[in-house]
Amino acid sequence: AVGRVEAVGPEVTKLKVGDRVLCYSNFRPTTVASEENCWAIGENVSWKTAVCLDPASYALAALRDGHVRIGDGVAIFSLGAIGLMCVQLARLAGAFPIIALDPSAQRRELALRTGATHALNPLTEDAGLAIRGATEGRGADVVIEYSGAMEAMQGALRGVDFGGNVVAGAFPPVY
Repeated sequence: AVGRVEAVGPEVTKLKVGDRVLCYSNFRPTTVASEENCWAIGENVSWKTAVCLDPASYALAALRDGHVRIGDGVAIFSLGAIGLMCVQLARLAGAFPIIALDPSAQRRELALRTGATHALNPLTEDAGLAIRGATEGRGADVVIEYSGAMEAMQGALRGVDFGGNVVAGAFPPVY
C-alpha cells in the first residue's frame, strides 16, 4: 500500500507524520503497520512504480538464490508480477535462453515482449521435456517456480540440468 503516515507510536524513529510511504499491508483505506514494514518514498515516485518494489525484491531474491550467471538457461514457472519481473531481471543478468511457463496466453505474450525467448503452456505440454527441448536437451541451469502448484514443481525438477538449481518461491498447499 502507498499512503501518508497519519500517526506514529513512541518507538518510531525513522518515519514522521506526513511522510509518504510504501508498506506491506492489506487493501484497506487505513492500515496500521510497523516501521520495519514501511519505506519512505519520494513525491516523484508514482504509486504504480512503488508497488512494483515488493515483487521486484522477490524476483531479485529468486535470481540470487538460483545463482543466475551470464549465459545460464533460466526457466520461470508462473508469470504473475513476480514471475514477469524474474523474466526481465534474467534478461538483464544475461541469461539465455529464458523459458517462461504459464497457462495464460496473455501472460506468455507479455513474457516474450519483456525478455523471454520461449513461452510455454504447462497445461498443454510436458513442462520438463519442453524446458529440455529449449535448452538442447540439457535442462535449465536455474528453474524458478512461483506458482505453488505441485505439477509445476514436478516440471521444474524434471527440467533442471544436472547440478542446476531449483528455486521454490511458492509452496504447494498442505492437504
